[in-house]
Formats: sequence, structure tokens, C-alpha cells
Amino acid sequence: MEIKIFLIWYLLMFAFGIIGLPITSYIFKNWKDKGYAFSKFIGLFSFGIVWWFLSAIKILPYTQYIGWALFVLAIAGSLYWIYKTKFKITKYMIMEEILFLGTILIWTYIRSFNPRAEGTEKMMNLAFMNSINRTENFPPLDPWLAQGGNINYYYIGHYLFAIIGKLGNISMSYVYNYALVTIIAQTFTGLFAVFIELFKKGKEWVKITFALLGATWISYAGNLHMAYNWFAAYFKGEEFTYFFPDSTRIIEFTINEYPAYSIVLGDVHGHYLALPFLVIVIALAPVALTKKIGTKSKIKFNLLISPLIIGLYGINSWDMITALFIFTLIHLYQTVGLKEVLEIKIKYFLIAEATLLFPGLILMLPYIINYSPAVGPEGGFPVGIVPFRTKSAPLPWMQFWFQFLIAPFLFMIALWLKIVKESALKLFPVLLTITAISLIIGVEFFYIKDIFDASNKPYFRTNTVFKFYYHAWVIFGVAAVSYIFAILNAEAVKTKSKLKKFQTPYKYFVFSISSLIFIMTFVYIFVAVDDFYPTDNKDIQQTMDGIDYIQKEKPSDYKAIIWLRQNIEGQPVILEEVGDAYTYSARISSTTGLPTVMGWPTHEWQWRGTSEEAFKRKAEVESFYNGTVTDEAYKEFLSRYKVELIFVGNKERETYSQIDEERIKSYGEVIYDETDTFIVRVDDSYLGS
Repeated sequence: MEIKIFLIWYLLMFAFGIIGLPITSYIFKNWKDKGYAFSKFIGLFSFGIVWWFLSAIKILPYTQYIGWALFVLAIAGSLYWIYKTKFKITKYMIMEEILFLGTILIWTYIRSFNPRAEGTEKMMNLAFMNSINRTENFPPLDPWLAQGGNINYYYIGHYLFAIIGKLGNISMSYVYNYALVTIIAQTFTGLFAVFIELFKKGKEWVKITFALLGATWISYAGNLHMAYNWFAAYFKGEEFTYFFPDSTRIIEFTINEYPAYSIVLGDVHGHYLALPFLVIVIALAPVALTKKIGTKSKIKFNLLISPLIIGLYGINSWDMITALFIFTLIHLYQTVGLKEVLEIKIKYFLIAEATLLFPGLILMLPYIINYSPAVGPEGGFPVGIVPFRTKSAPLPWMQFWFQFLIAPFLFMIALWLKIVKESALKLFPVLLTITAISLIIGVEFFYIKDIFDASNKPYFRTNTVFKFYYHAWVIFGVAAVSYIFAILNAEAVKTKSKLKKFQTPYKYFVFSISSLIFIMTFVYIFVAVDDFYPTDNKDIQQTMDGIDYIQKEKPSDYKAIIWLRQNIEGQPVILEEVGDAYTYSARISSTTGLPTVMGWPTHEWQWRGTSEEAFKRKAEVESFYNGTVTDEAYKEFLSRYKVELIFVGNKERETYSQIDEERIKSYGEVIYDETDTFIVRVDDSYLGS
């Protein structure tokens, strides 16, 4: 069964690669792999965003039959294109497919030791996927706020992977974990492709090796926090102990997450869902630099990539900000370099910006209309200025960024020593360096006002640092690897300078310092996996089912969840226990996609910008289960939230000590009753119908 699910998943991803190939081969026509490394996700996005748009404007429903019809048409169109163009497979495509499949296999094996979709943000993301899977038209219902509207958060990334589950008839509890491993496989393979294209000179095996090492470093390495603490413990004669999340909270009152941590932790959250798309944005940047501003080629290119760039708003809006910043920098650079009068320069710049924005904005309009980001005070400006006293402390800041900052510094010394020619200072790594430094310095002066600023002042810039650091990690990583490769792969420039004698020793020094940093940071992934995954426990029954833990630990809940999945159609409201965030609470809505009256109140607070409704509902649910109000109030409660199903299991009994089970059964028909769990279908008379 598990092998069958894996094969279906992989074959569907391979098919999306075929769907995306005509687009990538056009955009990356001068690349060695014709953009094959990005074809799977570009194919998935292109297919998914068109289906989503047609569903959002009520033309085509989001059903399996419609999905397969569109899928067959898309595959047929791509195969016809391949036939007509006599498309040829290259060795780089084969290499990238092997890397993609190999990475998925490795991480599927690791993840199968701890596939639990519970803890931190996991249940929230699973809830989104299950709600999306049940919807027929977009936007999907908020699974944690019945009768309160649609998901008011980034859900397009969850939707894209839900498509694979829809087409392959795969449960969302499996989709969750396969999405996790597919994202890192795509990120790793995409980075490899970027480096292969950047490394123009040198022996083939050297370029491939360095590309693999660079992709490995960015994807799996940690920062220098762990190494620093190891040395500190060693010189103090103390025992070294470390827990893998420690390095993600080193700058006070902020989150300092990076890809390796996300991979191990396993939250399929917005920033992680957008990670492979960020790599695609990085890949698009050097192509954009080849399109002269003011030309038809530039306009066509911008029109083509606009849906992807603006589509990031629905996957993780912070990524859209960074992507727009990168392309605006490119447009500014190209505009300044034009030998035209100022009016013409401004005209070309505005055309470039408009063609990048408007097609994507039109396509994403249904999402934009229905999404109200909880940023900024009501009627106020959403950007604030960071007080000087809250700037990042130098030591943890350097622990996070030194491994990237040292690379351009080493490169500048290499230029001075004439190890590399001035022509080796390519525009693209410089652009990435400017972008990364702008992000990591920018958060020291500005922040986005959100719920943390409103409700927990010490953490006012938590999200801002978190999201932009995440982008800067990947962007600066690509630049840093490019600088080091340029140094180590350079042929010494002929010079009569007295500095010539330092050229060879310096290259050895760069190799040594780079290797040392690689080792000190790469060891993190082994520590993290060892902390989170009991791979040495051979007694564990490995699986990729994210709710397998419920079957083992809460068998009565599991049986009821499976019954609900198999017997309840649509999205009727189900009442269940309300509890704290990051816990097992809201487990029925999360695992079935049936909306409940209230899920995690603090998360609804974050999504809606107000806590009043969320905590009012929590109190109402408590009163209902505990039976502390009148029969008329119960009826009004059921009618107001259109509660059709009432769930009573051990979690409800634990939380609501005064629960009156006989009274609850009196509200309708008991449609499920096994061991210590029952479900009541509420009588229509209580729903005002």
C-alpha cells in the first residue's frame, strides 16, 4: 500500500514535469537542462493556478473528474509539443531526475520514522489541506471558524499539493508528508541546476561536484551557532549538549529559521511551501538580466512569469515581496544603463514593472479580494521603524551570517591578489548579494506590523525577521557558493606584482576555510535528524501516514475520523473540543476537513486580527458541552453556527468535566457509537430549517 502511494505520487510529479516542460524550455532555452529542474513545480503551478481560477470564478468545480479531464488535456498538449519540436533529453535532465528521485527516497525513509502531523503548526496545515480537499469552489472554508468565512491565510501552496492527492486519490495525511519531502527534493535539485548554469568555466566533474556541494550546503547546513557552542563547551571543559531548534532562536525575540531546520521539523507551512518557488525566482533572475529593458523580449518574459511572481502572494506573501524586490532591482539596473533620455528611461521602467505585475494581479484577483491580511493597525500604515535598543546583538547575528558574509570578502581579496580577473565579478552574484544584505539589514530598521506587534510587544518584529532571513539564507547562499567557486576554479592572472607569491597559498587558505565552514555547518543536519527521527529504532513500523499516531495512541478517535471521511460528504459543521494552539485540540476538523465552531483561538486571532470572536466561541463551546446554559441557548447556538454533527470522545470528556452526554444525544440521532466515542447528527429543528 505504501509503495503504491509513493509510486502514484512520483509518477504524478513526473507528469507535471512533462506539463511544465514547454514553459521551462522556452524560458530557459539557453540552459543546459532547458529548465527541466523546474518543470515539475512550474507544471504543477501552471496547471493548478488555471484550475483554481476557473473554480474561483465558478466555471469549473474542484472535483476529481474535472481534474483528470484537465490533466489529460494538459499532458496531451505537452506530449504533442514534445513530438512537434523533436525535443531531446540531455544528460543534465537525467542527472536532475536521479537527484530528485534520490532525494525523495532518502527523506521518505527518514520521515517514515516520525510522520506525525501533530505539534507546532502541523495540524493547522493538515486542516487546510483537508478543507481544500472537500471544497468544490474556491476560496475554501476556514476549517476552524464555522460560518465565519473562508481561510484567511496563505493556502495556495497547500492547494497545489492537495491537487496531487485529488488526482491520485491519496489521503491528505499522506499528502502532507509527501509534500514535505517533495519540497526539499525540488529545492535541492533546483539549486543544483542554478549552479550548473552559473559555473561556466572549468572541468565538467569539478562543476558538477561543486554544484552538488553548493546545493547540499544551502539545503542542509545549519548556521555557526552549534559550532560556536561546541567550541565554548570544549574550552570551558563542559559537556556539550545541543537540541536542533536552539540555532533558530539566537537573536532575541525573533525566529531565525532556515531550510535544514524546516525539513527536519516537518511543518508544511507557507514559508516552506514557497521555498522551491524562491529557488525558481533566483533562476529567473539571470534570464531577466539577458532581456533588454524596453524590448518585446522583456515584455513577453515579464508577462509569462507574472502569474508565478504574484502567485507567491497566495503561497507566502513575504516571498512575493522579495521576488518583486529582485526584479525591480534588475529593472532599475537596466534602466540606468540605457543611453536614452530620462523620459524614455522612466517609460521603459514603468512598462517593465507593469508587465510584471498586472497579469498576475488579474489572475490572483479572486484570492486578493477574499484575503484580508492582518497587518498594521486599523487604518494605519503597516510598516514600523525598529527602535535602536532592539537591534540584533552582534554575536548571534554573526553566528547566523558569518558563513555567507565571508565569501564576498574572500573574493575581493582574490581580486586584489590578481587570482581572479575583474571580469569574474559577475553581475548576478552581486545582485543576489545586494538583495540579501538589503533584507538582513532592512529588518534592523523596518518591520511589518502584525499581531505580534499588537499583542506581544517584545516580539514585534518576529515575523519580519523570520520570513526575510529565510529568503536571505537561500539568496546569499547562492551568491556565496558562486564567489568561492570563482576563486577556487580561477586560473591565476599573469602579473609582475610582488603579491604573486601569495596566490597559491591564498587559494589553499580559501579552500581550507570553506571546507571548515562546510563541515561545521553541515554536521547540523545529522544532529537534527538524530534529535527528531528515531532511525535507530528498528521496532518502529515505518509509514508516511501523518495520522498513524492517532491510530496507535487514540484508536477510538482514529476509527471515528476514518468513518467521518468515508461517510460524510460536503462540509457540514462538526462540534468538537476547543483547546490551545500546537496541541492535539481541533483534531477532528484538522484530519477530516469538516469545519468546526472554533479550532485554535490564537491562530484565528492571528489570521483575523482580532481575538474577541475566537475566544467568545471557545467559551460558547465550553458552555455547550458542560451544559451551563438554558435549552433555548443551546438551540440558538446550534442554529447560529449551523452545527450538524456533535462529536464526543475522550478529548471532550477530559476538557469538559461536566459534560452531559445524554442531553447531547437528545439533540438528534446518534449516527456513530463505538467504544468511548459517539457522533450525533443534529435534528433539523435545532438548525432553524
